[in-house]
Amino acid sequence: MSNFNQENYEPTSPFKALHIERLLQIRAFYLNIKDFIDSLDKEIQEKYDEDTLRIARNQGIEEVFASDFKPFFMSLLFIQIRTTLDIYFNDILELIFINHIDILKNSSKQHSTEEILSFDDMDDLIRYLGMKEIQRFNDNNSKNKIEYLKKLLNKEQILTEMIISKFIEVSEIRNILVHNEGRINDRFEKLVNNPKYNNKISIEINEGILLEAIESMISLINEIDKEFCNKFKIDIF
Repeated sequence: MSNFNQENYEPTSPFKALHIERLLQIRAFYLNIKDFIDSLDKEIQEKYDEDTLRIARNQGIEEVFASDFKPFFMSLLFIQIRTTLDIYFNDILELIFINHIDILKNSSKQHSTEEILSFDDMDDLIRYLGMKEIQRFNDNNSKNKIEYLKKLLNKEQILTEMIISKFIEVSEIRNILVHNEGRINDRFEKLVNNPKYNNKISIEINEGILLEAIESMISLINEIDKEFCNKFKIDIF
């Protein structure tokens, strides 16, 4: 590490840069096509009133269908933000579990003797147990995922409250987009503490929500990656 100042150096996992880059790609893609989307919306608004727009939609006019697709398209981009974070967690947890089998030994997840003895190769067994533990992590809701990470890192303060709140919010928005067509449900109201969603029936993704989610998830990866590297001595160098 002679080519840079070691005092300013922070260890980083093999996955941090890759997944932050993916989030930046989502942002860049949106910013590069937003002018086209906005111009199409403006064109539709100028060309059709409420009645003629309904008739055009019934006739299958493509420019109208393209404009109608915008909310779904924005939702797809937002969902991909959270999917990117899922992949980051899956990748780094697999690396941690494979190289720290004591975590798997101490896991509260119970495995049958038959399940264990079905593997002839120790590496395959460790990888299998690691995947099961990752599944256990993924089965948690967003709030319990944070608690899982605190326990894994043996540290109560792993992220700022603002980042934790945004992680929960982004996660739960993703869930209602995928499973409830954006309609707010009891779980969302219970887990998300953001007054801007009070008295709302549903959430439609706009530019502000999208870009804020990207920035907050980049911050999360930066911070949690540092915690993982410090705790488990992960370093790409």
